[in-house]
Amino acid sequence: MRVRNGGPGLGAVLDGLARWCDDIYVVDDRSTDGTAEVLCAHPRVTNVVHARAGLPDDPWLTFAGWPSR
Repeated sequence: MRVRNGGPGLGAVLDGLARWCDDIYVVDDRSTDGTAEVLCAHPRVTNVVHARAGLPDDPWLTFAGWPSR
């Protein structure tokens, strides 16, 4: 999953995923709140990739011809 500044609701989302997943992989998209700490504390989060600084703020999963949200 991808997350940016997940905030207080992130734990509940991870708990919901944990009902179906043994391992949760997360891309932390340059969060500036306590997201990293929540991810580190959750037992099912086994892999976290941190997006590098300096990326544009555009949605990075937008493809040509697809509407952006």
